[in-house]
Amino acid sequence: MHTRKTFCRFCHANCAIEVDIDGDRAVAVRGDVSDPLFGGYTCMKGRELPAQANHPERLRSSQRRLPDGAFAAISSGDALDEIAGRLAAIRDRHGPRAIATYCGTYGFMNSAALPVALGFHHGLGSPSFYTSITIDQPAKVYLGSRVGAWLGGPQPFSRADVSMMIGNNPLTSHYAWQGSVPPFSPSRRLRDAKARGLKLICVDPRRTMVAQLADIHLQVRPGEDATLLAGMLRLILEEELHDREFCERWVEGWQQWRDFIFERGYTPEWAAPLTGIAAEEIRKLAAEIAGADGCVLFASRGINQHTNAVQTNRALMFIAAITGNWGRRGGAFLNLSIGAPISANAPAVRQHIPERPMVRRSPVGWIEAMRKGRPYPIKALIACNNPMSNWPGQSASREAFLALDLLVHIELFENETSAFADYVLPAATGIEKGDIGRSNDDRRVVWIDKMIEPPGEAKTDDWIWIELGKRFGYDDVLKERYKDPALFWDEMCIGNDQLRGITQQRLHSVPWRWVRFPSLQHGPWLLE
Repeated sequence: MHTRKTFCRFCHANCAIEVDIDGDRAVAVRGDVSDPLFGGYTCMKGRELPAQANHPERLRSSQRRLPDGAFAAISSGDALDEIAGRLAAIRDRHGPRAIATYCGTYGFMNSAALPVALGFHHGLGSPSFYTSITIDQPAKVYLGSRVGAWLGGPQPFSRADVSMMIGNNPLTSHYAWQGSVPPFSPSRRLRDAKARGLKLICVDPRRTMVAQLADIHLQVRPGEDATLLAGMLRLILEEELHDREFCERWVEGWQQWRDFIFERGYTPEWAAPLTGIAAEEIRKLAAEIAGADGCVLFASRGINQHTNAVQTNRALMFIAAITGNWGRRGGAFLNLSIGAPISANAPAVRQHIPERPMVRRSPVGWIEAMRKGRPYPIKALIACNNPMSNWPGQSASREAFLALDLLVHIELFENETSAFADYVLPAATGIEKGDIGRSNDDRRVVWIDKMIEPPGEAKTDDWIWIELGKRFGYDDVLKERYKDPALFWDEMCIGNDQLRGITQQRLHSVPWRWVRFPSLQHGPWLLE
């Protein structure tokens, strides 16, 4: 038996771990005490990695649905031959846009497998490719359009006077298992800052754990967060509590924002009956944030998963900007984690421009395209997660999946989506493939070395997409050697200003085996 160091890929923490390996099996996982950030921490999910990899119900062979509805084993090569043939027939009849892929977060979110799969769609000319990151698009879309990038970062609670949590409950949802959390997580840092004297404000309809810890809890009416923020903005600007010097130097168009807010009549008195929060409380909140020597505004999925999410993020970002809490110690606007901005694209000469855009960035639109062919039909779906369990409307989803000409399911275990699939392909776990870690809060790029071989005929996502690409003649783009994800990373994934230089050699050149982007510096420095 021997031990190797790597990282867990279950969630965004990317905890540093040690894996005990006996033959071809991982038998135990524990935290890596030598890591300068984690110091031996890992949660119960990380410790269960061997149980996941060795589970007797893991998919170990490809399966094909027979005419009577039963499944029978089929070799990976034969399965991909048949899948490619059926995809080609759908493409020829309905156009490439009728072929869609929906990926999940565990295997694809900020993974090197994502651009491999996307490369296949580039060559095919299908716009219908998306992941479950749709739920957090509002923050990404707005921040990216206004500051050029969706940059996450450390939570500077220890230098802030005030923090407002809105639509966010990190004490129960952010690496907070069994009362033990990694030292850099929002959960730990928030508690430590609160003990130091941070004034904590919670805006949430429910009495969450954050609300119980907070100095002020404002129970906003569900869906009225943006209304509350608009009333706060009016007070800050009307009473000239904003940081005028910062606004004049750094906030382009802030006067137009101010004039718009005044013209529309957004006031604390206007917001009060809509939000359920008294006007005087809204005034106090606005003055508290504007007068703080550093304020962290921290939103999350309570804001993002809403029909007005983009505008709510916009208002939060504007409050942070006009009060000077942007790019300063102890001040920030934060919203979830950020993944490494991988930039692998097929060469322009090998990309087929889609005839029409993606149906929608929402499963609702995809369901309608499958059921009713509007605005055009989706006839084939490759699912790399479990949409049957998490797409809205079970009856509509069932009808949509049954209307497909082909459903291919790539997964670790059978689940609800497998029951509707024509082919089920077994996938590899995080310790059975080489890859970067998922998105995290402090912009670390970690490399997860392959620890063991996947069981049976299970393959990595990269391998599946490259093999499928061969059958469509894309092997000059999805090259055989890119089945080694380390080569794919160095040659295809880091050709942008934020990741340039973060090569395999650099990632493995330091004992803690991670580098933060966009800086090429590295080291176990503090996060603030």
